Amino acid sequence: MEKEFHIYLGKFKIDENEFPLMLYILAEKDSEYNIDYAVSIMEDEGFEDGNFNKVGKKNFEEMYEDEKFKEYFESALEFGYCIVKYT
Repeated sequence: MEKEFHIYLGKFKIDENEFPLMLYILAEKDSEYNIDYAVSIMEDEGFEDGNFNKVGKKNFEEMYEDEKFKEYFESALEFGYCIVKYT
């Protein structure tokens, strides 16, 4: 089956500090966004009291067009998701 990346943008708290972040999730191509699953990933990783305010998709052809995001996509490929926390 073909895959794509779902990208969620939002803010979550960890240890009383709020951080903007991006969550990359490996998903089936043309599948619907799954906010509940995205939130459960964040909670499993210790984040809380947050939300996502934007979502988007990238297909594999677009994946390596921007070199600075390449490692995030590769991490999501390996582990199923990648959280990028901005401090």
